[in-house]
Amino acid sequence: MSPAPIGEAARRSVVRLAYRVPALPGGTGAAGERAAAAIQERALALAVLQLAIADLTAPARRDSSSNARAVCAEERRQARLFLFSPDGAWAAARHAWCDAAGVAPAWLERRVAALLPRGAA
Repeated sequence: MSPAPIGEAARRSVVRLAYRVPALPGGTGAAGERAAAAIQERALALAVLQLAIADLTAPARRDSSSNARAVCAEERRQARLFLFSPDGAWAAARHAWCDAAGVAPAWLERRVAALLPRGAA
């Protein structure tokens, strides 16, 4: 059995964060609706981060490959900019999505960089 691809390890790392949602007020009414909305917003933000990691670590698409998860060079470039740009619009977007997901941007950068081959970040 071959080891899981890097993208799978990254996905599991980010998905585990989704289960660290603090206990929110439940029940019916406005409090329950706000709690449900907060969980949905966090899940969306985690999915955005997960997709960026997957795009960065997925195999490159060289032709009409049968690998549905393969990405083209432009998708990989955009994922790298989103995950590692030190400033500008890409960094602002990463910080906003990390904030919505409850993830420290610096932590995310370190974790993703650790998944990549040396010097690839």
